Amino acid sequence: MLKGGKDTLEHKQNILFGKYLILDRIGEGGTGSVYLAKHTGMEVFRAIKSIKKSYTSSENFFYEVSILKNLRHPGVPIIYDIEEDEEYFYIVEEYIEGVSLDKYLQEYPKLSNFKRISLLKQICDIVDCLHTQSPYPIIHMDIKPQNILINYSTGKVYLVDFGSGNILNYQKQRKFIYGTVGYTRAEQYESTESKIVLDIYSLAKIIYFVLENITDNKLNAMLDECMNDSKCKVRAADLCKYFETKVKGLDVSKKICVVGSQSGVGATHFALALTTELNRRRNLAVYVNYYDSGCIEGILGERNFELENTGIARIKGSYCRILPVYDEGNRADTENNIQVIDMGIADLNKIQAFNDIIFICGSREWQREQTFIIYSELEAMLSNRNVIKICNYCGNNILPYIEDPFKLKYMERKRFEKIMRKIKI
Repeated sequence: MLKGGKDTLEHKQNILFGKYLILDRIGEGGTGSVYLAKHTGMEVFRAIKSIKKSYTSSENFFYEVSILKNLRHPGVPIIYDIEEDEEYFYIVEEYIEGVSLDKYLQEYPKLSNFKRISLLKQICDIVDCLHTQSPYPIIHMDIKPQNILINYSTGKVYLVDFGSGNILNYQKQRKFIYGTVGYTRAEQYESTESKIVLDIYSLAKIIYFVLENITDNKLNAMLDECMNDSKCKVRAADLCKYFETKVKGLDVSKKICVVGSQSGVGATHFALALTTELNRRRNLAVYVNYYDSGCIEGILGERNFELENTGIARIKGSYCRILPVYDEGNRADTENNIQVIDMGIADLNKIQAFNDIIFICGSREWQREQTFIIYSELEAMLSNRNVIKICNYCGNNILPYIEDPFKLKYMERKRFEKIMRKIKI
């Protein structure tokens, strides 16, 4: 049940404009609120931004609409409709399922350097798109962590809230300037003139916010110019290119090989659970089956899933992501994913290609002889590899009992924490 004051949408009607079912209020501020709604005819979710007429003029409302209506970028929400009533203006936009950048980093303070740089590359790319619009560049004027959303499952970045935006050199350019203290250059409050450098300053502040420490001299020099030179020549494209180069230079092709000493020891169960937990911790991971067991077809046949635009299947209600079996030439894009490779029963020739190997040992009485033989050969052949032995029933490295590999319980997740430290994730 929604809560709010007497002037909020939920006290008017459940169905807005005869087609939008109001489900929840997902944001609010001094100018109005943002609601999650469902289009009753199309069965799709929408975000509805309400703006108090007492706060803004009709001219300013339609100015924001004019900024968004023709803007096309994967990181900018699409505007679908506009409405108004006696008290509010409304903008109906694409619903972005995500959390603000500041909350995302609070929740994941140990986010890897690769992920931080990937986020910044996407942010810079969006801002570059705004600044290179034709015939007039768009200046956001309020770039801050709260206006940057991160999609949990995909890691995709969005820039929202163009209520302070301006169209540079446009004849109807706004005559007032907004911004947020801490992310706005001082001159932004002293002038009514919009400039690209105002967004560039905010972008530099975002970079400092995301990166824990900056030791690269080139980046430090660019940020210093962005922050301190009112005639700064650094542009979002320059920063985007820098981070793109850094992303390519980082090794994100990590593959973790999971093998069992024999059939039935739980290697597949473990590999699926590991993939689930890696994704829950925001390490983009995908389960890959390297032997023809029919496992993938069975899982995807029994469970609801949705295909990402990469071709990877995400199990609904779970963090687990699985690489489907495709015909030759039709493979999913696993770039920048940690691949959890399920090799089935250990094949010493094939697993030599991997640096991180998790060996699931059968430790019941009738399994021990074969386990000992295979593990001895494994140690001799792969002495320079990171081989982690997990026993399924006994010993110090006991395989945690996993009731459901697609939805781990608290103690199961804690057990995986130790395992992930050993594979340096």
